[in-house]
Amino acid sequence: MSKRLKNPSAFRGRVYEELKEYLFTIIISGLLGALVALPFIFSFEDNLVLGLVKGCLAGVVIGLISRTAFVIILRTVHSYPFWAFLCIFFTIGSGTLASSYLFGLTEVFFLFLIIGLAEVVGLGVTFLIYRYSLYLNSKLRTVQEKIQVELNKNGT
Repeated sequence: MSKRLKNPSAFRGRVYEELKEYLFTIIISGLLGALVALPFIFSFEDNLVLGLVKGCLAGVVIGLISRTAFVIILRTVHSYPFWAFLCIFFTIGSGTLASSYLFGLTEVFFLFLIIGLAEVVGLGVTFLIYRYSLYLNSKLRTVQEKIQVELNKNGT
């Protein structure tokens, strides 16, 4: 029998944590999408609000796909985060290219510019979040080891 069925509250807690992480991804990705699109909105978009909404939507879609791909690849190939970051690189680039075309940006120079900006911002934030999660996991392991030592001392 799986652990999930033995402890339904732990399963609900994990689902809650996953939902929080995806909500965080949506918010951050939307803000980053608007930030990346902002310089181009002034050049190519008549309506600032509509341009920001388009940037947010593109950022959210790219962010959700990137996060899901990153987690799947990182869980599959535990020791090699390079492959997960490479996947993020291609996801951000192709997602930015596709959304730029959908929103009417077709000039090659500006496409390279917006893709480059999106890559720097997206990979930078992904790296920071990844490093922070490694830090938290390290702290968690330390606490677990301390608890295990205390339990062993008490003979439990």
